[in-house]
Amino acid sequence: MQISAPAPAPASTPGLDIRRPVLAPAPSRTNTVAWRSMPSVWWPWMCQLLAVEAAEESIDLELVALRAARVGTVTIEAGTLFTIRVPASAADTDLVTGWAQDAAVVMVLASRHQRSSWACLGVGDRRMLLEGVSTTLAAVKN
Repeated sequence: MQISAPAPAPASTPGLDIRRPVLAPAPSRTNTVAWRSMPSVWWPWMCQLLAVEAAEESIDLELVALRAARVGTVTIEAGTLFTIRVPASAADTDLVTGWAQDAAVVMVLASRHQRSSWACLGVGDRRMLLEGVSTTLAAVKN
């Protein structure tokens, strides 16, 4: 199942047209991608949730960075598309699906605890803690 919604292009990403809905399967499902542990994101990072694709074993959250952010040892530029994958049992699918339908701007925080990565997504005053996450963001050492 893929959920997507049209959304206005953010002002901080000229030339990026995300108003069209994503109709094809999420890139993370159709391409061979390098999955990595979620790097630490200690300062609120604003991203837009474009689509949610649920499978039996995992849920992929397709996002675009709305502003540049220092993630580990690299800077992720505004307009960067990336995916966060979470085990299917670790997320409230209905909540993130609703956020994707609204093309919500989400605040992302993330880090590691022991051998597992986690991410916290927030929309307004709602927060969701996701454990066991991986991502397609560039490899960084934390």
